Amino acid sequence: MKHATVYRLDRIDELQKALSQQLPGDPEKAKQLALRRFQRMDAQLSHQLENATKGLVQALQYGINRYPAIVFDGHAVIYGITDIETAARLYDHWVEQNR
Repeated sequence: MKHATVYRLDRIDELQKALSQQLPGDPEKAKQLALRRFQRMDAQLSHQLENATKGLVQALQYGINRYPAIVFDGHAVIYGITDIETAARLYDHWVEQNR
């Protein structure tokens, strides 16, 4: 198996939902509460957010327009599959066919 880096882009939406749960109607109070929640974020959650952000940057650089998507060698994209081994087999088959 080749080296793979997995980015969970949906983690940004999940975090956003968690930070905005049951916020007060007053915009200033809501802002302060969300900021306190963000500041209390633990190391694991912080790492997950960093991973998702890096993935979003990569997706923009590669021109990814939907997901799930798996990028190989920075130029080939397989959409709609989340299983890396299956995608790798498809990619390897494509490479062989296009030599």
